[in-house]
Amino acid sequence: MYNGKPKIVFLFILFILIIPLMAEEVKYPNVAGAFYPLKTEELETIVDNFINKAKETADIKGKIYGILVPHAGYIYSGAVAGYGYKVINDYYDYVILLATSHTSGEYGLLTCPYNAFVVPNGRVNVDKKLLKKLIKKSKFIKEDKYAFIKEHAVEVQLPFLLKKLKVFKLLPFVVSNIEISDAKKVAEVLYDELKDKRVLIVISTDLSHYPPSFIAEKADKEIIDAILSLDSKLIKDRAYQLVIDNIESNLQTSACGEKAIIAGVEILKKFGADKSMLLKYSHSGMISGDNSRVVGYAAIVFYSEMKGDIKMGDLDIKISNELKKRLLKHARQAIYHYLKTGEVLKIKDDEKILDEYFGVFVTLKKNDELRGCIGMTEPLLPLREGIPHFACSAAFNDPRFYPVKENELKEIDLEISILSKPQKIKNIDEIIMKKHGVIVKKGNRSGLFLPQVAEETGWNKEEFLSNLCSHKAGLPSDAWKKDKDIEIFIFTVYAFSEKELK
Repeated sequence: MYNGKPKIVFLFILFILIIPLMAEEVKYPNVAGAFYPLKTEELETIVDNFINKAKETADIKGKIYGILVPHAGYIYSGAVAGYGYKVINDYYDYVILLATSHTSGEYGLLTCPYNAFVVPNGRVNVDKKLLKKLIKKSKFIKEDKYAFIKEHAVEVQLPFLLKKLKVFKLLPFVVSNIEISDAKKVAEVLYDELKDKRVLIVISTDLSHYPPSFIAEKADKEIIDAILSLDSKLIKDRAYQLVIDNIESNLQTSACGEKAIIAGVEILKKFGADKSMLLKYSHSGMISGDNSRVVGYAAIVFYSEMKGDIKMGDLDIKISNELKKRLLKHARQAIYHYLKTGEVLKIKDDEKILDEYFGVFVTLKKNDELRGCIGMTEPLLPLREGIPHFACSAAFNDPRFYPVKENELKEIDLEISILSKPQKIKNIDEIIMKKHGVIVKKGNRSGLFLPQVAEETGWNKEEFLSNLCSHKAGLPSDAWKKDKDIEIFIFTVYAFSEKELK
């Protein structure tokens, strides 16, 4: 006789699965299949190509705080956007995304506390709790769901961010109108909440709209120069005057995201950006061939000059065993903290060396087998930020391994490697095995071995380089000796581990 229990069980399971989804507010795409490909694989490929084909720009000697990139259909502006996304790194906790509003005239920075934005190549999580806090703290940050319903200027940046960054939380804003004085107040509020985090500011804007190409190129140069000055008043005045001067040439706007640019520049300056560089300029006529009515696009990077002592050549540093133990303990605590909160802790320690900038790798081993290893060769972070960040990245983001679980951390040994700045060599005879780490690079392909690899494997120099090319850089194993376009760099390492200090 049927007693109804299966039905109750079914309803209970349905409740458990569906209710959390109903509680989530997710923003689905507006322009997938129009501005960019709808199919995931096609989208991944096109974004990869845009970033990989962007040519290397001048070396940026400093910390990158933000980029300005266009938001038109990818066929027109995607290649320009690729230049902006190429220069950023993957160690940001938050992305503040400021886009022009095409649908709302409301004053201030408009946001909507979604749980996430979804695009064909993934999900971008929003810090909903922080957005609500910001709305309470500033009368110029407002919740406005309707400003996002048909908006594309935020959405088109997300496939690039998902491709370039590993783990981050999004703070999305659209801007139709804001005065400079109020933008500065918003910058204060954002900085107050995020000053201890790694933050990337992305400004999503196109430039001139609909004049002939020869007018666009002149107007775009002038507005780009204003943006590069980081002077909000100059940006505002020039944007207005350019339209007045060229109204008969159908210049409808010199920058559709003028107010987003002003807000972004004030936020960038508050966080520490004091320099900027144009990475790429183009307009739609260069793609379509129709130069009678074009839209302009630019990629700009905002940064500050490197502070601290950048170590080059052989490392000449000494760290006491007591400090080594503390740093390893900090790295382990950072992993535990990230497991519980999803946030990366900075190291709070008075040692001056922690404020110096080095390349850093953190390696995890379990039963003497590799369990994760991630880092960066360039000295872009001080040690107090780099060590905990890459400890967490090695634990949770190394694509070769599944994320570390809390119950296995007790079986894992940590090793910290502090790197000198890589130097290019002309001949492999300059490589000293077990002393030098090596990087091979060709175009967008590169691979790195720490010097510890030679010691652990027993490889000779030829085997070391062959495995580096084939297993790490995705190049032919003999590329290091046959390919004239290969670049080889060496660096030294100061390494210490929990195992050796036990």
